[in-house]
Amino acid sequence: MSYSVKLTTDLVRVEPGSTAHVDLDVINGLEGQDRFEIEVEGIDPAWVAIPVPNFVSEIGETRREKLFLKPPREAESLAGTYPFVVNVRSLESGAVKSVQGALEVTSFKNFSVDVLPRRAVVSATNKTAEFKVTVMNLGNGELTLQLFAADPDNAFAYDLDIDQLTVAAGQQKSVTLSVMPTKRSMFANARLQNFSVTAQALQNASTAARATGQIEQRALLTPGTLLMALLVVGLVLGWAALYPKPPRLDSLEVTPESTMVGQPVKVEWRTTGATSVKLTIGNWSKERLVRDGSVTYVPDKPGRFAVEMTVINGDQQIKDMSHVITVGTPIRVPPPVIRSLSIESNQVKVGTSFMMSYQFGDSVVRAVLYPMQRELDVKEKGILLTVDEPGRVRYTVKAFNSTGEVTEQSVSFMAVKPSRAKIVAFSANTQELEPEGGTVAFDFTVNDAVKIKLVYNGQEVDVKNPQSTSAQEVGHHEISLTSETTFKLVAYDSDGVAVTSQPITIKVKKPPENQDAPPDPGSTGSNPTTGGTGQ
Repeated sequence: MSYSVKLTTDLVRVEPGSTAHVDLDVINGLEGQDRFEIEVEGIDPAWVAIPVPNFVSEIGETRREKLFLKPPREAESLAGTYPFVVNVRSLESGAVKSVQGALEVTSFKNFSVDVLPRRAVVSATNKTAEFKVTVMNLGNGELTLQLFAADPDNAFAYDLDIDQLTVAAGQQKSVTLSVMPTKRSMFANARLQNFSVTAQALQNASTAARATGQIEQRALLTPGTLLMALLVVGLVLGWAALYPKPPRLDSLEVTPESTMVGQPVKVEWRTTGATSVKLTIGNWSKERLVRDGSVTYVPDKPGRFAVEMTVINGDQQIKDMSHVITVGTPIRVPPPVIRSLSIESNQVKVGTSFMMSYQFGDSVVRAVLYPMQRELDVKEKGILLTVDEPGRVRYTVKAFNSTGEVTEQSVSFMAVKPSRAKIVAFSANTQELEPEGGTVAFDFTVNDAVKIKLVYNGQEVDVKNPQSTSAQEVGHHEISLTSETTFKLVAYDSDGVAVTSQPITIKVKKPPENQDAPPDPGSTGSNPTTGGTGQ
């Protein structure tokens, strides 16, 4: 049989993680009905989804089918052009027509920077701290990166053994970072300094990644150590003259000082010479607190509330009111909503890709597909999935808003194992019988079937030739009919999995309307007249 194939476009461009499609037109000739099968060669089968891999085309029909191409968003999906071939095989004649195309995978940049250890110490005996900076290229193309390190106060000097490196897709490289203080002091408090290491792509200066670390700088002696020694001596010498001493509030920290109703606030203090502490925030109060400690305060209404700390030692006390907590009303976040969740068919073949469609409300920021715990892109409208085992399958989608509130919805379908048996052809010698009925002859061609049945009116007739041992069986069966009947051919493979043909309906003409009509009362004589039209 004569047919031709073509692609609507020769080049398909797609970014890894996204889906592109190309239309394939199959033009059947004028010789008869045909069944076609579509295959794609030249690119990873996991990148290709063919919703309708085989179909029937009528005489002169142009059939358009879609091919979906989706390389995964990972480093292995290297940027470049991948030629591919689409083969369309006629299951009637075995002929194969091919058409070429090309898939252009565009590049995406994604890389990360890590610093280990997270924290290091420099001191009078350890003058240099060393860190290991690791860069990982998570994109699909080679990257050339510029590395540099800095801190906000320029308190340290940073030396990278390599400040520019090239990293291939999926590769990671490490360099050594040496850090030294720009100033040293014999007497100083320990100082903790944050610093950052930045990797910037030379191809695009706006593309960068950053990691942070901490350096603690310690002097030979701290003023606190020296002061403590002098204080001990002074206390011993002046105990009698100075006793009893008034209490002292050494530190008071309120974190955070701006919050929302229902959010906790931590109040932490340190005192000297206190026997107890009293804390008052607005109308809330706690007494007889320990001299060094912390409490958690949860505001139940908005406003500005003064934090009053009273440090007590006998009859002596001091107060601190230097902190104010500002409490606002929290913004109400709408609950998450799953607007729709569906599978394109109630029955899916094992091993073939299918589309699960979904739509979320505007408040949804994250969605997870269970039981595989797969993150869904809430901005997309669907995802291509594959089921590996037959049976009833149930998927559950959980959607979350920004406050962690969750809602869920489930969808189920039946996964069926495709039959190895194939019905190549099934036809009848007529589509309509005369009013009195007649005999209909059916012809069929079936591959790899161990059992073949003709099903109609609740009956099943075994039409397989018991003597046949060939993988392909060509059969013929005749049935007498007097009324309209629909027939289907069902073939079973060696595992008992069935495949069913398209139904064929044989109609029976209705008798002429005037067949039994009485004579026309207005007629006279011995010659009757017909009582209808359209003869």
